[in-house]
Amino acid sequence: MRRLNWPGRLAVTVMLLVSLGATYEAVIWLGYRHVREQIRNWHIASASDCLELLQKCSFDCIETRLLLARVARHEGRMKDVRANLISARGLGCPDQRILFEQSLTLAYEGRMSDVERQLPGFLAGDPDDLPEVCNAFVTGYLRQFRFEDARRLIDVWQRDYPDDSQPGFHSGCIFQFEMRLNEAIVAFESALAIAPHRVEIRERLAVVLVQNLDFARAMNHYQWLLKLQPTNAEWLVGYGICLFRSGDAVRAREVLAEAVTVAPKHREARLALVELAADAKQYDDALRMARELYSETPNDYSTRYVLVRMLRTSGRMDEAVMHDEWIKKAEESFREVSSLTDQANRQPGDPRIRYEIAIRLIRYAKYAEAVGWLRAAHQLDPDSLEILDRLVEACELAGFDELATFYRRAHSAVVSG
Repeated sequence: MRRLNWPGRLAVTVMLLVSLGATYEAVIWLGYRHVREQIRNWHIASASDCLELLQKCSFDCIETRLLLARVARHEGRMKDVRANLISARGLGCPDQRILFEQSLTLAYEGRMSDVERQLPGFLAGDPDDLPEVCNAFVTGYLRQFRFEDARRLIDVWQRDYPDDSQPGFHSGCIFQFEMRLNEAIVAFESALAIAPHRVEIRERLAVVLVQNLDFARAMNHYQWLLKLQPTNAEWLVGYGICLFRSGDAVRAREVLAEAVTVAPKHREARLALVELAADAKQYDDALRMARELYSETPNDYSTRYVLVRMLRTSGRMDEAVMHDEWIKKAEESFREVSSLTDQANRQPGDPRIRYEIAIRLIRYAKYAEAVGWLRAAHQLDPDSLEILDRLVEACELAGFDELATFYRRAHSAVVSG
């Protein structure tokens, strides 16, 4: 056999290296394609795992950073979004791509006044980006409770991408907020049929089924969820309530006790245990637990309502009457919230309506909901110190410490001019 001389050996080596390089590039390209498909199909955790591997294989590159930013946005990790975009810019990413991702991030956060004028151009852009654009802007509209604007965009999204589960999920969330429960169930079930792996859709569907008193169907979904995370307090509570309402009080008590072990301060779990104790005619225990809840959250309507029921059941009518006026006022405020919400839908540019809704929600310990309405009001009137004062207060009461810090700085910026 003839041996190759050194120029021949060099040529073969070069060819092998080129071949290996081409194979490496092909593998990386296929990896990025897979990640994009995973993101589009809402396998976000899988996309994140794949990106971690790609980052190790391809060192640090622009495409990895941009996709990491998208995954972080889907998971609500805004600091990581910005960190990855900064890294992408440092690696030489074109400004246009950075600005595009930054605009979607602003839309996702509900800062619509900063980016809404760009939406028509985005919708006319790369079709591969349309689901990302729609999700970011629909999420932003929902953060501002602009349901009609969200619905118009959802219609475009569903028409062009009928196999995407996210528009159905967003529709279900709107119907749930409007308490159109049957329509919410249809929307969530349609989305789940497209993407049965999506935990957030199944969880929402289970909650709406409970709201609609369909405990048997809700129980099936909670059982599925608890196989994934047996110690998830929210799912244990939902499952326990389904068991109780289906007549299995013994098992319900076990499941709810487990939820309280996982999350000792869980209000809904403890309220359900009060109901269970009363159902078992353990009235002293039920009243004791109701009093404990009331001492912790005296302005929570559900807690006060259960306390009154337990007081009456225990024959303490005079004490129950002391709370009746508070309950009447709370119910009147909730009717006002419902009416104001209708007004907000008809007048999407009026910050005062959103502020008035939030004031009533704060009064009755619905702090997280109040934060949403106040953020929408702030977007419409960013220089209002009155709105910012209440926004900081609501964030602190809801335990949203980072948001509270952010809006304190915004307040200082307005004061300083």
